Amino acid sequence: MSHSKISKERLVTVLSLGLSVAIKNQVIEIDGAEQLLYSPLTILNELGIDQQIINLMRAGTELENL
Repeated sequence: MSHSKISKERLVTVLSLGLSVAIKNQVIEIDGAEQLLYSPLTILNELGIDQQIINLMRAGTELENL
């Protein structure tokens, strides 16, 4: 796996975690977080982000349904 791909995946993972914490602490609404990160799943696929990370992010969009 290339260093560039690992860096991209790490960035997406950290951003996702940070937004999840912000939602939990009611700093940001879930709709705002979704607009910032979770909506562009197609772009993440095109960047070659690991499918497991994309699946986790997709699951994150369903948190409000719990």
